Parts: sequence; structure tokens; C-alpha cells
Amino acid sequence: MLFDKTFNFSKNYEYFEHFLTQIHDITNILFFCTAQKCVTALEKTWHTEHFFCAQCGKQFGEEGFHEKDGRPYCRDDYFDMFAPKCGGCNRPIMENYVSALSTQWHADCFVCRVSFGTIVIV
Repeated sequence: MLFDKTFNFSKNYEYFEHFLTQIHDITNILFFCTAQKCVTALEKTWHTEHFFCAQCGKQFGEEGFHEKDGRPYCRDDYFDMFAPKCGGCNRPIMENYVSALSTQWHADCFVCRVSFGTIVIV
């Protein structure tokens, strides 16, 4: 005799059916995850709805993101938090600037204090 126990088909079928149900659930989860749009950034893969600004929570769109210390930021928060501030208005300097008097200035903010006229740099 090859087997010393009788195979109980009805009992084993319940185990098999439970196993198939678990496989089906796992397959649905995997399909859901792979069917979603993903983005790869900061050496990780993210669902787009889970990739957002570390400061304000806004999801990134076409404008992309800026990174500081491994964390993603939207353009506005990145410049508000990390860009040098203008010596005149104290707003972030995001583009061209004038460097004078040991600080940086927006070109429109760097004015003569006596006459309040704009200084023209040639």
C-alpha cells in the first residue's frame, strides 16, 4: 500500500478553496498596484497620489518638484524655505538678483535710499 491514510477530498477541497481565495485577493491587490500611475523619484517608486510636497501636501503636477535633504517640495515652498531672501522686501529670490552691501536683492528692490530712484547698473 502506497498511502497509509485515506484522502478526504471534501476536507482538503475546503483548504484548497481557501487557498484559491487568498491567491485571488493577492492577485487583485497586485493588479491594483500595477494598474495605477506611478512616479519614480528620490530613489523610490510612488503612486502619484502619495508623492506630494513635504511642507504643504500639494501633489506635484507638470511643474515637478525640488528636493532638499531627500524630501520633495513644491516650487513655492522650496523657495520660501531655502532660497536667499531679498535685502529689500525679504521675499525669496527665485531668479536674477543684484549682489551688493553683503546681501542679495531683487533688481526692483535695489534702490537709492536718498532719492528712492532705481539704480541702473551698466
